[in-house]
Amino acid sequence: MDKNQFTEITFKEYLDSGPLVGKHNLTANGNLSFHWANWAQSCEYQKGLLYKNKKQTKRLKALEAELEALKDQKVWLSMKRERYEVSLYDLYKGYIDPRMRNNWFDVHAETLVSMESISGPYVTLHSMRWFNKDVYEKFVYLRILSQYMPLRSFRLGVDIPVMGMADNSPLKSFEMNLYQLSKHGAVFKITGQKNLTNVFDSKMVVLKMNLHPFKETFNAGAKDLIKHFSKIDFSIINEDELIEVTVDHNILNSFGNNESAKTSNGTDFFIFIPYKSMVVQNEIYRPDIILAKATSKIEEYLLEEIRVDSVARAA
Repeated sequence: MDKNQFTEITFKEYLDSGPLVGKHNLTANGNLSFHWANWAQSCEYQKGLLYKNKKQTKRLKALEAELEALKDQKVWLSMKRERYEVSLYDLYKGYIDPRMRNNWFDVHAETLVSMESISGPYVTLHSMRWFNKDVYEKFVYLRILSQYMPLRSFRLGVDIPVMGMADNSPLKSFEMNLYQLSKHGAVFKITGQKNLTNVFDSKMVVLKMNLHPFKETFNAGAKDLIKHFSKIDFSIINEDELIEVTVDHNILNSFGNNESAKTSNGTDFFIFIPYKSMVVQNEIYRPDIILAKATSKIEEYLLEEIRVDSVARAA
């Protein structure tokens, strides 16, 4: 991220006036960030705020208008030798709605889609070549704000390079990023089908990453943690300082990871791994302790801002 584009604002200011698709950068270098949709508390805050007055409602209307434009983009579905014209808007709505998804994605396993014309070319709907994660997330945001949708526990955005190796083979080396942290596990972002294959076609995976900043700030407050991370350049990698984390293949196949990986755009894939399934040699770097602790600190720090605002509005 360009540091010149970073404007330090409070969490409350982000919730009150920031674009609904934008994230709240806690550090200028992008090491720590947060999006309101990744926490039940901020989701409820946003829902209460957006229907408060016309100024706030405009933010929701802007998101709705952006998605409504997808109704003008036609796509074609082929199911049981029948072809149907629908909009790209309909396709995303079908994907996010459990009832429609059951009809299009689960029952009709051979459903084909064309983005070009009724004549094709067609690809399988499950190939996800039509899928754009950013667009999908906007539909999720709108559904959270206007309908019922299960809400997440707190997730902290991070951007930390990870070097991986499958089955101790240099031929199965790959790169990924530590993408999100929760109190129970982490989401890793992996780019490229080949790298994903190396992960899932293996018996054991070793991940190497810089966990020192989490250990160094273990006893620090949230503000000092943020300050510390704002000074770190994770792109500078010293392999001697990387911590090895071993993950068993059976864990990767559980928790729906293989299925979740399919719900990408064919380029970026996201894998959730519970902390309890990450094994480190040195106990002081246990992810279930140091990563969970950092996540809890930031959650409490942001929650306090919401509490202060709620008290002020009630006064």
